[in-house]
Amino acid sequence: MDLVHGYLQMPLNEEARAKTAFITPDETGEFTRAIFGLMNAPFYSSKLMQLAMGPLRGQVALFYLDDILIPGKDWTDLMTILQMVLEALRKAKLTIKLSKCEFGTQEWNTSGSL
Repeated sequence: MDLVHGYLQMPLNEEARAKTAFITPDETGEFTRAIFGLMNAPFYSSKLMQLAMGPLRGQVALFYLDDILIPGKDWTDLMTILQMVLEALRKAKLTIKLSKCEFGTQEWNTSGSL
């Protein structure tokens, strides 16, 4: 599974927002959500996923940044684990991008393209 807009699901506190300030000829602004390229975004993304997955992490779900792998012994096992993972994501208010998710595959593509 893949989270939609990865870092953009992480709100920034006031101190972090100030560090994202930008100026254009027409306006100034700050980001309210984490963006790609922030130095500590991968660390905090991983921390967020660890909190969201709680006791599921490393036991029934593996993740790296915004990607989640859910191995299962059989279809019934997979559905049980998938329900637990989806519930954990719902509680953490994180959403997945269905078009980038694959369910029930026997193997996965590691080349980075589908």
